[in-house]
This record gives sequence, structure tokens and C-alpha cells, in this order.
Amino acid sequence: MMKKKNINGSAILKLAAVLLVVFFTFQNTATAAYAAAANSTTKIMSLGDSITDCDFWRTLLFKKLTANGYDVKFVGSQGTHEGHSGMLVTDLAATAKLADWLSSSNPDIVMMHFGTNDCWSGKGTAAILNAYTVLVDQMRANNPNMKIIVAQITPLHPNDDADYEARVKDLNTSMVDWAEKLSTGESPITLVDQYSGYDTSTDTYDGVHPNSSGSQKMCDKWYETLSTILTAASDVPPVSDENLQLTTEINAWSDGYMMNLYIKNTSSSTVNGWKLIVNKADFTISNIWGGEITELGDTYIITPPVWNQTISAGGSINLGIQGIGTPVSGFSYILK
Repeated sequence: MMKKKNINGSAILKLAAVLLVVFFTFQNTATAAYAAAANSTTKIMSLGDSITDCDFWRTLLFKKLTANGYDVKFVGSQGTHEGHSGMLVTDLAATAKLADWLSSSNPDIVMMHFGTNDCWSGKGTAAILNAYTVLVDQMRANNPNMKIIVAQITPLHPNDDADYEARVKDLNTSMVDWAEKLSTGESPITLVDQYSGYDTSTDTYDGVHPNSSGSQKMCDKWYETLSTILTAASDVPPVSDENLQLTTEINAWSDGYMMNLYIKNTSSSTVNGWKLIVNKADFTISNIWGGEITELGDTYIITPPVWNQTISAGGSINLGIQGIGTPVSGFSYILK
């Protein structure tokens, strides 16, 4: 006859304690891993007045950043930003509104183009810079390592009633010393010159707000600075580059051409996303379909719209460009 073994009560308690330790260790490890993954995206807050509120340059900038592999998210109480039409920076600094906006979105970087309405209203450079200092203090209270990018603001010429240009120039010049004194290693302040090369007669539609050319100029200058701060995320598809093959068909005429491009996935795995980089010297592109184009330095970067980004194993996708002149035969490219 078999005898039953009695399990000691203290042994049960020890086993339960071990299991609890294992459970909480796993839970904490998983939570930390999830937090690390969530924090890989850099959150950027655009702060300012109507030049930030109206979607002039923000979408252009976001597309350019993501097309070049930067994992970013634009944040703010206005959906993706903190642009507030008609607002004066001197008025905002007299409130706690920015502190509330910061605590709601907790950005890693704040981009600020602010002071246009203050210059318009004749508030004076000293008052504007004092307001900037208050806002910087609020940013650092939210995040001691906040990266702060401040624009030397665009020219202002809404009418001929006052010398707005002198006010803007004085502010932009005085910003240099202000930023140098307030910048720290943990929370640097970087100036972006949005003034130079910007013409109110050709880059705005009303002497204040940017048109398409002004928006592109603002986008490019923001990008130039952000790209030195951000770390590019890996955007290589889950197959090696040699598994993507490019072929072309060209239909040319005297002063232009149409080129069909076919990207084939020769691997046994699906590709989710691709990027084609070509030299501007080889093409003058006037139109594109099946892709989206971004200019970066001497190159065109072509990326897919959502509906054309997936290439099944052994499959192909097609896109096309229309151009002026004659494309270079055997052009060089990077495909990944």
C-alpha cells in the first residue's frame, strides 16, 4: 500500500515566494522593455503664433524627416503643434499655459518661432527676450534635458505704417547673445536663421505668412538643424538591399520623357517599405506617380505612398516620373 507524502506548509510558502519573485521580475522587465520601445520616438513640439498654427511648413517638415529615416512625432494641444494665431509671446509668458501644454505632451524637443505679433505690436526686444527666458525655464522644469531650437524670425512687412524690419532685425541680432548665455550642455539652445534669404514680397502672401516658397524655405532650415540633433532610425526593409532590383522603361521626345520604374523583390520575404535615391544632376523631374519625392541636397529621395509600399515575395511594384530634357543613361542610384 502506497503512503501519501505530506507537503510541509513552509515549503509551500517558499515556493509561492519564489514564483512571486519570478512573476514581478518578468513583469518589470517587460514593462521596461515596452517603455524603452515607446521612448524610441522623438517627440517634437512646434511653438509659436499663426505662422506655426497654419499648416504652412509643418507637414513638409514632418514628411522630410520621416522620408529620411527619423522616427519623430509632432505633439501639442492643437493636435500636432502649439501654434496659436494672434498670440504674443509676452502674453504667453505671463501665464502657466505652456507648462500645462508641456506636461500633457512631454516633448523631447521644442521648436519655437515666436515674436512676430510682439514686433508688430511694438513690445520691444528686451520684453520679448525676457518672455523667451520665462518659457525656457518652463521647458526645463518639464524636462531638464530639453533640446530647444529657436528661430530668428522671418521678415515682417504687413503694411507701411511702421518700420517692422528694424524691430525684427534688432530682435534677431539680440537673440545670439541671449542664446549663448542661456544655453547649457544638458539643455542646449540652438538658433535657426529663418530670416536670411526670405523675402516678404515673394515668400509670403500677405507680408507676414509664408506661401509655398516661403514654407519650403522654412522647412529646409528647420530640417538642417533637426537632422544634426536627431538620430536617424533604421528604415531598411526586412530583406537585404541586394534583394531589390530596379529596371526602367523610357519613352522620350524632343524636350522631355516619361520613365516607368519597376522595383522587384527577389527574396522569399515581403518587403514593407522602400526608398530610391537618385542624383538631381541625372534628372529634372516635373511629375511623379506611385511615389512621393523629397529633395535633400544634391539628391531626390523617392518613397512610396501607403498603397505602394508593400512588395510581396517575388513581386514587383511600379512607379513613374515625367521629366524635362533627357535622363542620363545608366544613372547611379541607391535602392533600399
